[in-house]
Amino acid sequence: MATITTAERDALEPQLLALPEQLGQELLSDVGKRLQSGEVRNAAAYLIGTLKRAKQGQF
Repeated sequence: MATITTAERDALEPQLLALPEQLGQELLSDVGKRLQSGEVRNAAAYLIGTLKRAKQGQF
């Protein structure tokens, strides 16, 4: 399963916390499912892309 480093987590956490709480939970749930299924190879890159889409209202 793909993982993120502490540094990546520290960089991504403020962006995640800036989202409305429900959206952040939905995003994390989606990312978690995709990580568990093996669909995602680079967790940090996938999360960055998903955060960008969420901020643009496309998630």
